[in-house]
Amino acid sequence: MEELDPFQEGSADLRNAFLDLFRAVHERKRGVVVASSQRCGTHLIGAYLRATGVGVPGEHFLSYLNARVGKTAEFEQLKKAVEQVIVGGSGGASDAFSVVLMRYAQKIGDDLEALGLARSLLSRSMKNLTWIWLRRDWVDVAVSHYFAEKTGVWESRGGEHIAPPYDAAGIHRWWWHVQVTDAFWERYFAENAITPIELDYAQLVKDPLVLTDAVSRAGGNPALLSAAVPPPRMPHAQCKQDYAARFRDYLAERRSAELFKLHSAGRRSNAVA
Repeated sequence: MEELDPFQEGSADLRNAFLDLFRAVHERKRGVVVASSQRCGTHLIGAYLRATGVGVPGEHFLSYLNARVGKTAEFEQLKKAVEQVIVGGSGGASDAFSVVLMRYAQKIGDDLEALGLARSLLSRSMKNLTWIWLRRDWVDVAVSHYFAEKTGVWESRGGEHIAPPYDAAGIHRWWWHVQVTDAFWERYFAENAITPIELDYAQLVKDPLVLTDAVSRAGGNPALLSAAVPPPRMPHAQCKQDYAARFRDYLAERRSAELFKLHSAGRRSNAVA
């Protein structure tokens, strides 16, 4: 993703599109910002929240970000993608807007600065909305990521597929990835003075009514949570649980080996002294 050129033809239109978007979002009375990471249940929470009248929580910035992957930025395409964010998040309501943000919020901020805007505009325009930090056990996220990466099936509608073989190293890479994402959100909230409602995926699966307070604060109708139709669970739930248990044993063994190594090094150091 190359840096945007603020003096390139079309950049002024893109800058104005962002400003129009942020003005529109700032005027919305109802809505939720779900800050999260992939494989943490954003489709599930989106289904429940959408039913309560707070807009449509989804990754509405993805079209813009996907258009930024190429070597050259087509400003007209980028402008249209930004204009569609408010449409996608409103659900047809003129006073509602909801969105899901991942760690790519950093890239959006970078683009804003490159266009001569403040990166804080993203968070400032959404301060009037209710923020939810949706998290999930790191090991469970890592296993889910590993399955999706190896099978190419990222959503439940992908249908049945064969489970990949267990690979501790492959899961470990995603285990670090989700920790980096959580650290990003901690910094983001601190830098932008945001106090989100923290929600664990396991709580949501156990009882969707855990969203009652958040929906009320967001201007929605909590009574409609029971009318929501959640997406089907991904297949291989038991297999994923088995892999998660094996990986936790793997982490415990690594930690034990590291502690033994440190202890042995300390004993050798004391002996030399």
